[in-house]
Amino acid sequence: MKLAVMLPAYNAENFLTECLESLLNQTFSDFCILAVNDASTDNTGKILETYAAKDARLRVYHLPQNQGEPAVMQFAMDMLNYMNVEYVARMDADDICVPHRFEKQVQYLDEHSEIDILGSNALFFYDGKTNKTTKVSTLPLLDKDIKAYFSLARDNIINPSTMWRYSSIKELAINYAQTATAPDFHMWVQCALHQRKFANLPEPLLFYRIHQGQASKIHDKISESVQYSMELWISHLFPDLTSKEVSLLSRTLHEKSIKLSKEEFEMAFLAYDKIQSTCEISLFGEDRHTMFSILDQRIQLLKKLLYQRVQ
Repeated sequence: MKLAVMLPAYNAENFLTECLESLLNQTFSDFCILAVNDASTDNTGKILETYAAKDARLRVYHLPQNQGEPAVMQFAMDMLNYMNVEYVARMDADDICVPHRFEKQVQYLDEHSEIDILGSNALFFYDGKTNKTTKVSTLPLLDKDIKAYFSLARDNIINPSTMWRYSSIKELAINYAQTATAPDFHMWVQCALHQRKFANLPEPLLFYRIHQGQASKIHDKISESVQYSMELWISHLFPDLTSKEVSLLSRTLHEKSIKLSKEEFEMAFLAYDKIQSTCEISLFGEDRHTMFSILDQRIQLLKKLLYQRVQ
């Protein structure tokens, strides 16, 4: 089989039908879907079983207890060990694929053997809106720029748009459940540290739904998990920083609401000054000129806000 699609699902009855229709009506057909129902308390399990009865490409697994996305994704990753597939795709139960998503991504990976992980741009839309072109992402397309944006933990690659070369990622033996939330970002960081190459297709191949039930409710847990991955990334990018400097700099770069003292902010700014001499060095294929350009904007903004506050 050419492709396996990993689909975690928890209490997704309001969106799941539209998601499954978009998957099962792809122009590319040589795939199966590993749908993992994370002990949903609504009709998610019934919807999955109804579709599975009509289309054998949908394989449904029901977990007896709710375990959360990282454990669910690790379960799906473990299922891949018993399969012979070339590519693996990621999908979320509240999003929608364009009909030719898989065809486009498979063709690109077939033609670009140097690329390990492939994403795409997406159309963001608000749930309940009939117009699904509310906003179109403008992600970096090249490996060097995607990795540069890892240093902000955003605007790099859209998780449910991704497809990757299974043999390349399998040998890394990544523990998907190593963080409590945000497992995809942790996976991408580990792939980058192992010199795996990324790309994004410019065409939007995913409708990304924005709705009230999303992860904003567990913002603190997400921030903590992203911080863990950011510290891993920053410590490898800048090995001369102390662990305290790594921690503070990571927080200033990715957190939306930063709770640091004036002294901690200043220590983070000094850490940033300390790494300026490394702007010509690329350790993992990242474009450091692009990286320092976006980081400098972030740091300068924080400095301005901080010193306005203390005046």
